[in-house]
Amino acid sequence: MKYFFLFALITGLLASCQSRTKVPLVAASAETPSNEQDTAYTKAEERAFLLADSARRAAPLVLPALSAADTLTPAAHDLLRTRDLAPLWANWQKGAPSRQAIEGFYGPDHYRISFYFDEVRRDSLRPEQFRVRGRNRYRKVITPFAGTITVQTVVFDARLDVDNSYQPTDSVPTFVVRATYELREDPATKGAGVYRGEALLDVYENSHGVLQLADIWGTGFNPTHGGGLLFRGDWTDNHTGRHRPAAWANKLSAVTPAPVMKEQEAGGRVGDVDPVLAKLGWNEFWENEEWWATSPKHL
Repeated sequence: MKYFFLFALITGLLASCQSRTKVPLVAASAETPSNEQDTAYTKAEERAFLLADSARRAAPLVLPALSAADTLTPAAHDLLRTRDLAPLWANWQKGAPSRQAIEGFYGPDHYRISFYFDEVRRDSLRPEQFRVRGRNRYRKVITPFAGTITVQTVVFDARLDVDNSYQPTDSVPTFVVRATYELREDPATKGAGVYRGEALLDVYENSHGVLQLADIWGTGFNPTHGGGLLFRGDWTDNHTGRHRPAAWANKLSAVTPAPVMKEQEAGGRVGDVDPVLAKLGWNEFWENEEWWATSPKHL
């Protein structure tokens, strides 16, 4: 399981002490796990990297506004046609289905909500659209949902932080995928509704040509703040039309509401479960309960 976001700063500091890795650019190939070898940088290379990285951070990445119109470039269409992003949207880890849910916050009280994607499948006729099935859990109630993720924009050469080796970001292809999503809960479920909003992927290509999430603790530069995957929007009640904010991400701090963050800064602590979060449903976070493995998953 990923470290809880309260350890992000500590993890980032530890990671910065690790040796860094050079990754060559290669053509796309079969998606197999990578085994990189450590290579030391010269002092000149170190200085060049620090200068380039400083310039990069002085000009943060600006994502284009979402639009209902098709904003995909020919290069984006080609990427979506030739490379299947479905495993990344499904939060697969090392080429296999994830063993963890994606955590987030829901409603005006910012209570814990968890999402698990059972299946994400690229549409054969519209490669920019992905068909989704999954389940969420809120206050121990598990609800199946189904819907779509539709890519609107791909930002190439994004120069993201890509892993905890803090290697120069120009050494690997990186890009950001921005999409809209609509996830409809099972209408037979009490209090069902629809989740809508924007979704982000931070992606890089490793030395084997495998596309991976830029999953790195301790960075605030990447649009997903280091988690690689983020959903942000709201929920609409099917019957009343009432709206509630909802967001979930691999790195929880990327979607932590400002009031919760402020309360943590005032009285939170590192260790076990932060008492600020414990009252919001996080008191069972460390139990590693795989609720998606035993609950019904079909609509």
